[in-house]
Amino acid sequence: MKGKSVIAAVLWFAGFALILAFPAHVPGRGQAELQAPDFEARWLKSGDPCLPAKIRKEWLTKTYGQDVSYLKCYPLLVDVTWDIEETYSHHSNLGTDTFSFSCRASFPASLQVDCDQKKRDLVERFHISGPAPCCPGDVSLAVNRADASFLIAKDKVVGQSFKTFKTSDTWSFEIKAPEQAFFVFSWSRPGSLGAEPARGVISAPSIKLSKGVVPEPYQPAGGIHQYITYKITLGEGKSLSWDDIKPHLERQTPLDLEYPIDVREVHDYATPLIETHTVKGKVSVRIAFGEQETETWQVTVLGKERDPDFEYVEYQGLDKKTKKEASVHAEFDWLLEGTYLVKKVKKVASYESGIINAYSQTPLIVQDPPDLYSCMLLPCQGRETYKETGKFVKTLLFGKVAGQIVQLTWPNHPAEVCVNCAPKKDARSLKLFRRQFKAENFIDRVNSERLPLKDGAVVNGSDGDWLAYSIALKRIR
Repeated sequence: MKGKSVIAAVLWFAGFALILAFPAHVPGRGQAELQAPDFEARWLKSGDPCLPAKIRKEWLTKTYGQDVSYLKCYPLLVDVTWDIEETYSHHSNLGTDTFSFSCRASFPASLQVDCDQKKRDLVERFHISGPAPCCPGDVSLAVNRADASFLIAKDKVVGQSFKTFKTSDTWSFEIKAPEQAFFVFSWSRPGSLGAEPARGVISAPSIKLSKGVVPEPYQPAGGIHQYITYKITLGEGKSLSWDDIKPHLERQTPLDLEYPIDVREVHDYATPLIETHTVKGKVSVRIAFGEQETETWQVTVLGKERDPDFEYVEYQGLDKKTKKEASVHAEFDWLLEGTYLVKKVKKVASYESGIINAYSQTPLIVQDPPDLYSCMLLPCQGRETYKETGKFVKTLLFGKVAGQIVQLTWPNHPAEVCVNCAPKKDARSLKLFRRQFKAENFIDRVNSERLPLKDGAVVNGSDGDWLAYSIALKRIR
């Protein structure tokens, strides 16, 4: 960005904290009502982004007998999407980190407007601040896309120990919001008392590789692997004025903004210790005005999937002459449960956030005819257990809403079990066998379903006699 619009340096050292001097998140904190130790708990319970403004108005009315209709507050819903392409060239030609990603933050905010006390239609100043800590699902975060190539090392000093680690799996990254209000815009009318130019600050969520993603004993070798935090500071000419806000507030239509990012930084510690960092991309902002509603939904998926490849074996009949054929296969019972939030502005719904509460696969060995084998179930290589019961629990459940349809995206982790099967006493003619069974299509089929956003809706699906599922939706509140 040019002029007064700049992007702060990327922070790539572990544990480095970004501290921003934002305007007060709560207006008029000098009032006793806003200094009470339980204020934020009260704000959270209220579900009202404008609660501080209302308390301020009540205090002014009670203390000074003022007509405070010149103070107004409007709830907002803000979506910020970052699309970033960045590279970090290490010193001494050791290699280059690259990270291409898109991440999104959605949160409630408030627009506080102060008008002239005599000319109530003349706006003196406004202040937008978010997220407001009032509402369920205060900040919903998602990594929408990730394509990374990082340098990792056993010994950061010895160049020969370096190698490249790549991943395009969004589940390989952790994402967290900045600790304070990270979306702030303010404006004062030119010529008014204490007038200041329009200004704004937008900070991105910070992202890092999840623990355990890089194979031991390697570790990231510096660069852009740790928490990455971007901040855009917007000054006069780039930020919002009242003329930008007013028509959208009056018509209750969303305001869409977009800011480019193009930064190149060179760290010259003396040749050959020169490192270069470039960041290109954009940040897109949508500010939605109007009445907002949050719905909490629960989804439950029950189903089964069978490995389509049977293990066929021959055995002798009771007459010890007739040859017969037996089949052994694995069938997996699935259970998925999640909770997700849907935000509505003027009855237009959007998917906000979701969490996975259960993700389990339970295998069952099926024989035809039955009771020929005694089978021991074992985890296959790379798995801790053959029965998944806690995979992905408490991680994000992604989704999207279009009209009255919701489509959810569960992480794909194919079901798998390894077995050792020994013949029972009455089937000694059978041979011991070992086999890996796997079923890979269940999650893809469930993720493809378009579900009606209707309380009590049930969607069933099947494919022959080897895959079947039932998806149930329930609105909790």
